[in-house]
Amino acid sequence: MVDNITDSIYSGRRTLCVVNRHSLQSGWCSLEMRLATYWLQVERRDVLMLLFLEEIPPVLLSAHHRPARLVKTRTYLDWPQDERQQPAFWDRLQAKLACWRPTDLEG
Repeated sequence: MVDNITDSIYSGRRTLCVVNRHSLQSGWCSLEMRLATYWLQVERRDVLMLLFLEEIPPVLLSAHHRPARLVKTRTYLDWPQDERQQPAFWDRLQAKLACWRPTDLEG
């Protein structure tokens, strides 16, 4: 299982991590997030995008220091709770993925 996760992250051009409270508490999801953020550091390119399905209190996110730091510096999207805004969300996600070019990271 871990090999499949690792192969998928390392062989992909970019990784979209979907985050909610449950995923932060799940051992498997936490492992996937750690592997993805590790790959971001190894590649030294912006290859990771976070998608938050719900508002995550800072105290919950701070336990996962890498995602907390990424929120401040990288591309991320929030899933709209209002159903009327969801079609626009899909348009924004598609546009971000279409024009998103991995860039070299600074420092």
